[in-house]
Amino acid sequence: EITWKSMGARVGAMDPNPTRQFAPLHRDDDLELCSCCQGAGGDAFGLCPLCDGVGTLEPTRTPIERVNLFSGDADSAFLLRNFLSTEECDNIVAQAEAFGLQGCPESRHIRVTDRVCIWGEELGQMLFRRAKPYLSRVMVQAQGRAPCGVPSDFLKGGWEPESLNPCFRVCRYR
Repeated sequence: EITWKSMGARVGAMDPNPTRQFAPLHRDDDLELCSCCQGAGGDAFGLCPLCDGVGTLEPTRTPIERVNLFSGDADSAFLLRNFLSTEECDNIVAQAEAFGLQGCPESRHIRVTDRVCIWGEELGQMLFRRAKPYLSRVMVQAQGRAPCGVPSDFLKGGWEPESLNPCFRVCRYR
């Protein structure tokens, strides 16, 4: 979940009780972050020319690939392939399992999953830096229809992504 800012206002959900916290993800100390993009892999102008979108100066990380989920130029939903490495995914799963996944309170007709909510301020900041080059500003016009996926009662004007919600929900589907 992304937190948006517009003229000083912030919109986004936050868990008010951060009782569990993610430990920092293990990073290989031998990897040197790219001095151009600082590990993000690029910016609003595209892939970093120094590391070719990898984020490090060693070619060990697969570049992130943005895939639009709907046809056309609708900027409403997309997937970031290779956003997390296999090692990062394993680390997150191991931490979630250590905290203990529990049954979801929703009806089993809606969701058959176990989950845990974990606070991760540092994780959220790292992932936001990595995702930021793939996020764009949203303009909500005073007249006409709101952009796809934006509620019609959103304040009019320009909205920029500011951060990720630091309350992560890790789910194990059955």
